[in-house]
Amino acid sequence: MNSIRLFCVLCFIAACGDDDTTPTDGGAPEGRADVDGGDPPTRSLEFERIEFDVEAPTFIASVPGTEGEFLVADHGGEISHLRIVDSAAETLGSFTVPEVFQGGDCGLLSLGFDPGWDTNHILYAGHCSPELASRITRLEWDGASYEGVAETAGIVLEVPALVDRNGTNHSVGNFLFEDDGTMFISLGDKATETGQDVNNLAGALIRVVPNREPGGEGYTVPDGNAFPGGEGGREEIYAYGLRYPYRLAHDALGNVWIADVGGGVAEEVELLAGAGQNFGWKVCEGPCETPSAEYQDPLLYWVRSEEDSRYFAEDPESEPTTRRAAWIAEVPGDIPDVYSGLLADKVLFGDLCLGWVRGAQVDESGTVVEDRMLGHLAHAVSWAFAEDGHAYVVTFGSCDAMTPLEPAGLWRAVPR
Repeated sequence: MNSIRLFCVLCFIAACGDDDTTPTDGGAPEGRADVDGGDPPTRSLEFERIEFDVEAPTFIASVPGTEGEFLVADHGGEISHLRIVDSAAETLGSFTVPEVFQGGDCGLLSLGFDPGWDTNHILYAGHCSPELASRITRLEWDGASYEGVAETAGIVLEVPALVDRNGTNHSVGNFLFEDDGTMFISLGDKATETGQDVNNLAGALIRVVPNREPGGEGYTVPDGNAFPGGEGGREEIYAYGLRYPYRLAHDALGNVWIADVGGGVAEEVELLAGAGQNFGWKVCEGPCETPSAEYQDPLLYWVRSEEDSRYFAEDPESEPTTRRAAWIAEVPGDIPDVYSGLLADKVLFGDLCLGWVRGAQVDESGTVVEDRMLGHLAHAVSWAFAEDGHAYVVTFGSCDAMTPLEPAGLWRAVPR
């Protein structure tokens, strides 16, 4: 992949351009003032490089019921099936998602296995269409055969790009499934700043039930969303006021966390508390200057100047850059604990550009009770856990066009 293409993708993800959002007054503390990071953790993470052959990885997903097998999405639309053994990843096969537009922030951006994959073999892919729409495609893949997978493709959802704006910006985030089979999908605002427009799915967290019939397409809308029956807004919307909700994750209590990439002021991590929440974009970025019951302040956030950032100060390996991009990752609770409790009950989060990796936890009231530094890995875009309990991470490249671009990477997180 050439350097121009890589920079364009990261430029849009990391909000390279200035934004005219008025900064907040900074009165609310970065992170949370009432959460003390405490002493440095006695255990932390290091990252071992795994040799693999994917040019521009954007997402990694553990294949259910396997030990050390993963799917890795490439920005151009190819999905590789890998088996990791020791320090190398063997490619078992690959297939391609049809009609993936690659350019800017657009490409193949996320993957997700249906909860019933063992029997229905449904896999979801989030990407841009040739018309620059944000599209969710479903495929049927049995875990072993690669021929003909592309021919099983069906469209679950498509959110058009407005023709008068740059549709390559802020596209699909990723997916999260609830126990009842409903599917959360995070959708960027396509650079239209439509977060407050509840008649538009761009800039929203939506909740649907995908069609799981063989060869099926589309979705139905379950009860319990923000605008039942479409009264007052799109019936698919569960929460809104988002810019680019890049990643979603569950925590040990079943809460949904959202990493929302900021504009020119702050990166945000949101905690979903119920249907109808408005996370403020583009009225507020970071905590609202004037507290309002209408807008939900972020659970955690960090500003875009290094000297003001506790998170930056606690990671000596972070290098100054004007770019930022929030991510989060889920730690499954049903796998062996190979980290001696270090990751237990936490959500991992960090900044793709700065590279720090942190762990956070909330109590049943939604109050942050832990927020601490765990390690450093620059340009992380997606995490997945193997059945043996180890975490694997793919990294995409550099956030800074003024420095040499780094090769993509696959890494195993190990306790230091």
